[in-house]
Amino acid sequence: MKKITEDVIMQDGNKEALKKKLCSVCEDNWKQNGYKKTSVKEICDQAEVAIGTFYSVFQTKEDLFVETMLIIQERLDFHFFEQTLSKDPSLDGYVRAIKKLYREYSETPFLYEVNTPDFTALLKKIDSKMIEKLHVDSVKFFQRALKKANLVLKVDENIAIGTLSALLSNVQSKDVLNRTYNHIELFDFMLDSLIGSLFEQDDDRT
Repeated sequence: MKKITEDVIMQDGNKEALKKKLCSVCEDNWKQNGYKKTSVKEICDQAEVAIGTFYSVFQTKEDLFVETMLIIQERLDFHFFEQTLSKDPSLDGYVRAIKKLYREYSETPFLYEVNTPDFTALLKKIDSKMIEKLHVDSVKFFQRALKKANLVLKVDENIAIGTLSALLSNVQSKDVLNRTYNHIELFDFMLDSLIGSLFEQDDDRT
């Protein structure tokens, strides 16, 4: 199959489709090989895209990884929160969505292994403004999810976000925990025990 050229991209107006294709290939390689062992050439070969075309879409390899990260986050947000909360906009629905997200993290290690040398190497190459944007987007999603679930905070927002983040980060210790316990059951118990201290149902919106 002939590699896609920059002229074809602009002529067909399929730059967004190509971007999504490159991100899909990037995600597969990220899962299997990590950031450092994934090269632009490998991604281009697998996506059947010319290297020159790649650089007409992304300025750097890191830009591709950041875009892939954003797409993954959007997919997780939609799959585990938007769909769940549209059917059950409540505290129970919110809890179910978080439990589904934790299980996805458990099955997909590269989503949460942010303290590894590989992920740290990526962060060092990313502009600080982009890192801040990722954080801001995460907070905005948290706020949207609360509104959609008809919940109100019972504690400071930073404490609520930090508590949920801390619970989700337990997945990094799943191998150690599983020597004695079932880490899924532990997460569910901790979430069920804490959630009522963080939020309550907004009866005026239900």
